[in-house]
Amino acid sequence: MGKTNKTLRIIAGLVGILLINLSFAVICLLSHSVSAIFYLLLSAIGFAQFIYGIPLLIYLWYSNRGSTIPGVWLGMGITVLVNAGYYLFWIMRLQGR
Repeated sequence: MGKTNKTLRIIAGLVGILLINLSFAVICLLSHSVSAIFYLLLSAIGFAQFIYGIPLLIYLWYSNRGSTIPGVWLGMGITVLVNAGYYLFWIMRLQGR
């Protein structure tokens, strides 16, 4: 596999997991009036993404699409860091009061 093709597969994995995260967030926003669990899942999306991220990684591994896996991990890491920044913002804001 060429270097360009491998780079495109990594970018596809990154964009794919970020789109899945966005879809999950929209579903949680639309469903939070049904149950409070959706609000909790939305606020902790960095952790909640493992509900669908790990099965996606397993599927990619067994379907011989291993070059996409680093992009998925990268997207999951970005989501975790953004979610951690969200919590850090609110912790620091509450500390300032």
